Amino acid sequence: MLNEEIVDLSEDIRWEFGGYKMVKRRGLFIGSYKVNIAPLRNKSRFDDARFEMQEVTRRLVISWKRPLQGAVKLNTDASVSKGKASGGGLLRDHEGKLIFAFYKEIWEVDVLMAKSLALLHGLQLYKRTRVQNLLVEVDSAGLVQLLETRSLTKGPLCSSLRRIQELLRSLHSTVTHIFWEANSAADKLAMMEAQDDFPSAAIQQLSRGIRATILLVSREIPLVGTQVVRE
Repeated sequence: MLNEEIVDLSEDIRWEFGGYKMVKRRGLFIGSYKVNIAPLRNKSRFDDARFEMQEVTRRLVISWKRPLQGAVKLNTDASVSKGKASGGGLLRDHEGKLIFAFYKEIWEVDVLMAKSLALLHGLQLYKRTRVQNLLVEVDSAGLVQLLETRSLTKGPLCSSLRRIQELLRSLHSTVTHIFWEANSAADKLAMMEAQDDFPSAAIQQLSRGIRATILLVSREIPLVGTQVVRE
């Protein structure tokens, strides 16, 4: 039954609803209470409700997942430091074995542009391998959303995105977002600061630290990450 209690509008009304702290001012129906709107009859409209959100940190168990047998997975990332950008990535098979890894200097661009150019370079390298059934992962949700957009405008970033979209269509593939922890091997490659660009098909050619990260991640060993959400 509805509680017909009249609530005084001189104070904010706060209550819990679905995990949110809600605040409603001046009139309208709130929860199970009927609010007295008589003091507002001269108002042309009522104020909107507003939500007070709180940041909550969640712990997540994250791991890179091997593709199914017959498929391969490309992970790419980029790093921007002191005005210098670089990209890196790697392609692995269903056993987690390295098919190739790469590092590429990108120079003076922002993070999103760097990530798009790293992905574009990784796709171009993949196209030379003649292997099929490609899965692609990046840790930039913004990049994934832009690649899903059909109405791109002009500019260097949009030009890069269109080239990626064309390659993905020709390869019958899409890009999926993953957490940084599962993409750490690509991140390490992007940050390695090599003297020259390179693609490498042999894991022994990489530094010990990068080899260790690739082997650790490729074994699907769970890592603990954090995610900040607003509730």
